[in-house]
Amino acid sequence: MNRFRAPPVSHTQKPVVPEHSRENPMNQPRTVVRWSLIALIAVLAVSLTFVLVAMNDDSTAEAKPPAAVPPAKTGAAAAPAPAALKGVGWWPAHERNGNTAADHAGPHPAQLRPGAGWTDSPFGGALLLNGSAGFADTGAPVLDTAATDYSVAARVRLDADGFRTAVSLDGRQASVFFLQYVPDYRRFSFSFVNARAIANRVPAPNFGSWYHLVGTYTHADHKLRIFVNGVPAGEVLADNPERPAGNLVIGRGRFQGKATDFWPGAISDVHAFRRALTPAEAAALAKQEPVA
Repeated sequence: MNRFRAPPVSHTQKPVVPEHSRENPMNQPRTVVRWSLIALIAVLAVSLTFVLVAMNDDSTAEAKPPAAVPPAKTGAAAAPAPAALKGVGWWPAHERNGNTAADHAGPHPAQLRPGAGWTDSPFGGALLLNGSAGFADTGAPVLDTAATDYSVAARVRLDADGFRTAVSLDGRQASVFFLQYVPDYRRFSFSFVNARAIANRVPAPNFGSWYHLVGTYTHADHKLRIFVNGVPAGEVLADNPERPAGNLVIGRGRFQGKATDFWPGAISDVHAFRRALTPAEAAALAKQEPVA
């Protein structure tokens, strides 16, 4: 006979459920749902990543600068500037010898002074100036700056720092105007004794390089303007206290009654106009000289 009997079961006592059987019968389906949600979230995250990458690529493409315009072909020679751009005086200074630079637009040849000579240039020839005494004198004012608007132009190569004047018109105490280089600003300028149109819209020039300069003055709006390589580079309101009392000269200025600001380097294709050149004309002259 078996001595052991199962204890009687109380009507109020709940049967003991084994530990491993206590899980909620819904646990298995919930686990499946949970992993399905995780997979869906992962898919959405990957999709969102691709969308963001694509948007970033589009914005980057839009931010890229446009391709640079290729330089103009140089196989064919540029058309010469019209005859109207000769002016009332034009000194190409392409002679390379002698003591005179011929005036190809008027009756005023420029006489070379000691310290002025000749050199080659990309444009044919040029005056070579020593920066301490050399200049060329046209022998006449050429321009009536009090009566008309006016412009002067020149191709220049500057070889040293300091106040330097490429073209000017002598007044009694100072030049009526200076087409010059101003070391304080490291820029070219078209100046009166009391005002300067500094070429601050273009980079500083490099010594030993060639540049085309145009300076203009218009009485109606009282403005000095300068163009560098055909580009409008600066302007200023100005009224000129000086009146012509001497000659148009190439390679120096005048200040406090004395010659000054001698140009060290080379100068060619100097023009004088009894009107203000337009921006289009300044650009055309920078590209090509008239036929001599």
